[in-house]
Amino acid sequence: MKLKNIYLEPLLSLLLLTDLGFIVAHVIASLLPVPNDMFFLDRDRSYPEMFQYIKFFWIAIVLLYLGLKQGKSYLAWSSFFTFLLLDDYFGLHETGGGMIASQLGFTRWLALRPVDYGEMVYAASAALLFFVIIALTYKRGSAEFKRFSQRILWLMAIFVFFAVGVDMVHVMTTSFPQPLISFLLENTLAIVEDGGEMMVLSLIVYYIFAQIPKNEDKSQKYYPVRSKEPSIH
Repeated sequence: MKLKNIYLEPLLSLLLLTDLGFIVAHVIASLLPVPNDMFFLDRDRSYPEMFQYIKFFWIAIVLLYLGLKQGKSYLAWSSFFTFLLLDDYFGLHETGGGMIASQLGFTRWLALRPVDYGEMVYAASAALLFFVIIALTYKRGSAEFKRFSQRILWLMAIFVFFAVGVDMVHVMTTSFPQPLISFLLENTLAIVEDGGEMMVLSLIVYYIFAQIPKNEDKSQKYYPVRSKEPSIH
């Protein structure tokens, strides 16, 4: 039994409204005479990025709780989202991508930098590792866990579309020769990429919270309603 929609719907609304607020703030901040990059969607440690870190943290913690309460299979997903949090916060994909590009001797190609190819190898390696771990737990997991995993995989596929696919297109437009077109393309793709990531992650938060079992109503257990006994006249 899951949490009532009365609790979940306001949560989803608040998450998405906050995402939209940060998207609007990004547009306004980029148009200021002196841009405030703390509101930029694509800046590390900016306010929108901090909100993303909080979402990853919530997801990892709730999945840890589910792993302790409903089955250890959920711990695999908790470790995956913990990795995403650490990777995003510390920029591990950038550091790892740079090291891989240097070791394998990648060169610039199709307007992508060597580090971009290194990051793709890094991401693919990490994804393969966690895919194996989650696949093993999926095989042994309950029917409920399997349904949960299938839905999370669909949501993560959409997340990867924005985080990797749109990101690569975004990188390819940074060297556009005309400044105005470059500015418009870069900001538009930043909104599509990071705004898309934010909204998909909000949906994942909503779905994860929906898995928390509803507390049992103990009122009847401790305060039973007594039936009236017939009076004897």
